[in-house]
Amino acid sequence: MNKIVAIARWEYLDKVRKKSFWIGIMLTPLIWVLLGVVPTLLANKEDEHAITIGIVDMTDSLVVPMQAFLDGKFHLKNGTPNYHLLELPVDTHHQPADTVRAHADSLVTHGLTESYLFIPPSLDRASLSSKSDSVEFRGSAVSNMKVNERLERAVHAVMLDRRLRRSGVDIARFHEAEHEV
Repeated sequence: MNKIVAIARWEYLDKVRKKSFWIGIMLTPLIWVLLGVVPTLLANKEDEHAITIGIVDMTDSLVVPMQAFLDGKFHLKNGTPNYHLLELPVDTHHQPADTVRAHADSLVTHGLTESYLFIPPSLDRASLSSKSDSVEFRGSAVSNMKVNERLERAVHAVMLDRRLRRSGVDIARFHEAEHEV
């Protein structure tokens, strides 16, 4: 047993005496901090120019209120709106949703827009029942979590206002009560 302890002690002291051991001890926490901080800084970086997002609204009623919501909440440093919703030239009236998605996907492939928001016709109904009822953010650049979250907030806010109005709820009083909580 004494030989094992002696070997372990020798190995430990041999490693601790090396400069590379101490460099590794100092750099490891620094690397971990950088891996945690740098992505956060990049994600929170302010946009320098307006972002255009294609939109396929099969309800034909959400583009204007969503643009108003985005314009009211998100601006660039110079005061201009951060997001511009571009209605994609897709026939949403006479085609099934899958055909409309495929056509919009081809517009992304051909460079008309980097990404688009697909709003199914069923979103306008009072209750959503399946995955096909959900809004989709599609395209070649959909990994920007900040844009995803802001678009999700816009859809949620517009749909909430619409459903409250249909239920006869006073929107101003609702939002006042919501802020008090």
